[in-house]
Amino acid sequence: MYEAVKVDNLTHASVAIKFSICAGTVRKIVRSFKVKDDYMQELLDMQLNTEAKFTAVESTIHDYKKNKQDIWSLNQVRVSIESKHDFIVSKRLVASVLKNQFDMRFHKVKRVAFKGNSERSLVVRQ
Repeated sequence: MYEAVKVDNLTHASVAIKFSICAGTVRKIVRSFKVKDDYMQELLDMQLNTEAKFTAVESTIHDYKKNKQDIWSLNQVRVSIESKHDFIVSKRLVASVLKNQFDMRFHKVKRVAFKGNSERSLVVRQ
């Protein structure tokens, strides 16, 4: 993106349209490239860190499925990742991997009244 602004002499607005982001983001990236000499390396390091976290989440969830263990909460997966891979991941990342890669979602469990599971109710429902 920085090359598009610098080499092609494009405006921030035209680069924003080209890459489908806002012009303010383009301005921040260009400013960071001008101020920091190693900004490209920082971006690459952040990308590698994100990919490593994503892979850790994927492998942990795959292990749960392979061992036929239940996943009761996102925190359960997060703690498992912290202990096995030494990464601190967000609940949002775990939820997005569950949803997009494994087609799994959490639903809030509704409380059932004690009468709902009485012998009479169980017989009536059949």
